[in-house]
Amino acid sequence: MLIAKEIKCPYCHVLTIAKDGNKSEGIQNQRCKNCRRQFIRDRGISDQGAFPWTASCGHPLPSFGTDSIGKEIEDRYEVAMIARNFVVFEGGDGSGTTTQIKLLRQRFERKKPEKQLPSLWTTCEPTDGAIGALIRSALRGGLALQAGTLARLFSADRSEHVFAQNGVIDRCNRGELVVSDRYVLSSLAYQGIGCGDALPKALNEEFPAPEMLFFFDIEPEIALKRMENRRIREIFEYLDFQVKVRERYKALLPWYEEKGTITITVDAAKTPDAVAEDVWKALKNASLLKTAYES
Repeated sequence: MLIAKEIKCPYCHVLTIAKDGNKSEGIQNQRCKNCRRQFIRDRGISDQGAFPWTASCGHPLPSFGTDSIGKEIEDRYEVAMIARNFVVFEGGDGSGTTTQIKLLRQRFERKKPEKQLPSLWTTCEPTDGAIGALIRSALRGGLALQAGTLARLFSADRSEHVFAQNGVIDRCNRGELVVSDRYVLSSLAYQGIGCGDALPKALNEEFPAPEMLFFFDIEPEIALKRMENRRIREIFEYLDFQVKVRERYKALLPWYEEKGTITITVDAAKTPDAVAEDVWKALKNASLLKTAYES
């Protein structure tokens, strides 16, 4: 049974409620919510255990995995799962996330002889796997699906993307920088409109948060104008829907900040090259790149 106990945070001395506050040496020094968040940002992401995640109470999370012991730790410590070396680009349709992935890849190709940069793996969701192909067919109007079905397909595709061999977690553990065009926040923003918040949240709560998240912010009217000449338009590419998507992204960003993810909002209305410079300036603070530039 979990015991709630009012204690003083040993760092800022504010009264806080600690789960199981009278047991276990690590928990009796549990930080308040704000100090836990600051700890994650100051210390960076723990590389303890099989997965590069860290506990939000500030103590490194051992590799207990997903068994009953791991679940007990998650309940007690309110674990914030962060995937080190994982970066995500998010934004509405036409915000330029795919263009920026391409420009980042080109930058790495140019810079690598000059600096000992890590290997870069760029990827996207939906993926190019079998489940991703179904999703793309639905997005292009070729397959009629219920909103809840689409949400479940995105979650299944993401599970393969993140946890499969040579997927996101494998590559992060190998010291590669993984940058994905879309991730969980897209599901919460897009599918939440179609089927409500509860289902997308439940389907995605087990996925680790990225180390860094870039939100490419742009007025939907400008974004849609950019897409006028696209040969194939998708089912969500209309103004009213994109206005809602932008509002939801902005409302959801603090949810990732609470987990300890570094979030950066980029003015995506600038030219692609100007946006790329803004991204690179911020991305150099990612743990892998920071190490490379300080060496």
